[in-house]
Amino acid sequence: MKNLFRIVLLAVAAAIASSGFAQEKMAVFYNWHNISYNTPDTVVYDVGISIQSPYCVSLKPYNGKDKKLKKLLKDNALAISVNDSVWFVNSDYLRKHYVGPDLNYLDDYTPLYFNDKIAYTQYSDINDSKFLHDLAVYVSNGMGTTETLRLMTSYAFNFQNAYLFVIDPKTHTVETLTSDNMSLRLTPYLDMRRRYESMYFYREPFVINHFFLEYTDRILLDDSIPYLIE
Repeated sequence: MKNLFRIVLLAVAAAIASSGFAQEKMAVFYNWHNISYNTPDTVVYDVGISIQSPYCVSLKPYNGKDKKLKKLLKDNALAISVNDSVWFVNSDYLRKHYVGPDLNYLDDYTPLYFNDKIAYTQYSDINDSKFLHDLAVYVSNGMGTTETLRLMTSYAFNFQNAYLFVIDPKTHTVETLTSDNMSLRLTPYLDMRRRYESMYFYREPFVINHFFLEYTDRILLDDSIPYLIE
């Protein structure tokens, strides 16, 4: 199965390489304040994007000798957005500046999802070869970079068995969402907590993820929950 996934991934890479993608605008952010207000620290155009999985992309300057841009992408950037549409967080940055028991599972840039009160990323080691095959076909038929990445992150967002990593800019922690801390998060909302804990598979990622998305909507309406950045 791993060999099949590798073959399909190579097909995606080949389709992207031969599709003649125009250089996309990539906004680079160094902190959460600028992410929240969508005010990038810099904007670059000469960066290649390589899809490693639905949960990981690699970024490299087209000019391999551009050491300054390499360092910026690896060490300085907290997150990037492509054409103000698709967001990714730098796992190397998180490992250097944040604490979390499972940060080593993340690699390169992972999809970033956030609203005014919470930010998170996802990871799964389950590889869907059919999805990647379909993605290669879409790219071969002319799908652009932003549309490809949007489709990829949408798939990752809706994949029920992905693990959630909640990023807290204030405490500089990355929390892996387990059934225990999901119950803790739902304590102020007893109706949700009762429904969650009554589920037979409440410890499984697909149940946690379903209630987490409901939770992210609920906290937006809760004045007692502080904003991500104040």
